[in-house]
Amino acid sequence: MKFVLSKNFNIAFSLPLSGSFLSISITLLIIILIIFLLYLIKKRYSIIIILSLFTLILGATSNALDRLVYGYVIDYLDVFNFTILNIADILISLGAMVLIITNFKNDK
Repeated sequence: MKFVLSKNFNIAFSLPLSGSFLSISITLLIIILIIFLLYLIKKRYSIIIILSLFTLILGATSNALDRLVYGYVIDYLDVFNFTILNIADILISLGAMVLIITNFKNDK
């Protein structure tokens, strides 16, 4: 693992979506997630679900602010020449994984 500067103008996994449509979509998604998080807190859901959703929102907000300020997301962690990401990407991935695992465990 090493540090490199990479300007990511696209979305996750460098899918070719960018521009104002992407910024508006991400902003709306973050607002919806925040409203959902407040609903879960009000209904006193599991702390694991609340924290995982919070990490997802935190990562998405960080990337959205990068996009707003710089016009791209700054990625800097080169993981074994496989992918380049940042801490926000890790937060989003961890939050999503915990939500998925928790959902599967609750279904059983």
